[in-house]
Amino acid sequence: MLLKGINCLDQPVRHKAPVSFRLMDKCFESLNMSRPSDQALWFFVSLFFFFLLRRSEIASLGKKFGWFALRAEDVSLLDYHGSATVRAQEATSVHIRLRGSKTNQQGEPTLRMLNRSGHAFLCPVFGALCLFKARSSLPAIIPVAVSVNAHDQPNCVSSTAISKVIRQAAVALGEDPAAFSPHSLRSGGTAHMYRTGVDTLTIQFHGRWASDTFKQYTRLCKESVEVLSSKDHQRLKIGMKLLIFESYRICFLKKKRLSYFLPAKVVKSMTTLFVSLACFYSFKLHSFFKSFPLGITM
Repeated sequence: MLLKGINCLDQPVRHKAPVSFRLMDKCFESLNMSRPSDQALWFFVSLFFFFLLRRSEIASLGKKFGWFALRAEDVSLLDYHGSATVRAQEATSVHIRLRGSKTNQQGEPTLRMLNRSGHAFLCPVFGALCLFKARSSLPAIIPVAVSVNAHDQPNCVSSTAISKVIRQAAVALGEDPAAFSPHSLRSGGTAHMYRTGVDTLTIQFHGRWASDTFKQYTRLCKESVEVLSSKDHQRLKIGMKLLIFESYRICFLKKKRLSYFLPAKVVKSMTTLFVSLACFYSFKLHSFFKSFPLGITM
């Protein structure tokens, strides 16, 4: 009884909604990219999303930074030959070095690298270019969250500023702003990696999760469903039929529960029907899951 009472007091876990590409577009539209502060802000939005960074690893928490907060010297742009560059025409990849995290307090630094995405501004390389332009001549040993404002004075990008631009974009798209936070960028990047077919082990490695908690982020964004239905409608239709019939088959096999409101003959007939329908679609099961674009395998 005591455990039952404690369980009743627990509040359900509410995860922040993952950002979509539409929301990322709206964030970029709301920024004035001629301002150094907005250039730095877009760098943060990009790296949160593409590198699946935690808030404490890059942005300031109030007036403080974690000891492992990303510094400017930890970010580098490389050209095709692997040489450092800050020229937009030559940069092909961005490299970051994470000194630590809440799950890596005393370990070795973690290195991550991403190439150009092919998009004009939804690109980690473009985000890094914005950072170097915004920082001007600031020392490389200070956190990347410190940039120069319009008056050539140091300005710090906080998690509050990131939340503000995300929630303003959500309002512009008619979505609930309270459902989004800086963590939505990390979960959104995870969701899109999963949607494009990246296996879960690679996602876990890239996001540096010590457990499988990242799997709660592998959900679909609205536009993902639209793309999926337009390209793979037939396969999805077959698979959903199979899953529905299989669910009903399992349900009707539990005759004891149904015997209270259905005659035994009806239960038996309906069970036979759904078993037959499930068997009819079962020959398509393997090919359906094998080619399903979300990385589901048998």
